[in-house]
Amino acid sequence: MSLKIKDLKPHMENVTLIAKVIQKSEPTWVGIDKKKYSSAIVEDETGRIKLNLWREQVEQVKEGDVVKISSAFVHIRNQILQISTWSSIQTIGHEK
Repeated sequence: MSLKIKDLKPHMENVTLIAKVIQKSEPTWVGIDKKKYSSAIVEDETGRIKLNLWREQVEQVKEGDVVKISSAFVHIRNQILQISTWSSIQTIGHEK
């Protein structure tokens, strides 16, 4: 079952979320082992949240995509609620 952004709380695990990518940062390489990283802002009708993208996920997500994020976990970093997943992110549509 997919949750809505307004229902996400810190420390939630195994979350499924369907949302639209409204903004995506340029990729950077982070850490000693230079992992590819980008972040995106995703939204649904209830709110917005930051989505962290690592490695191949950076290329899986584009602005305007409607995505399904599975097996995700919710956390707070720098006082900002965020969502991350180690799974692939599925594009299920695209909107302007």
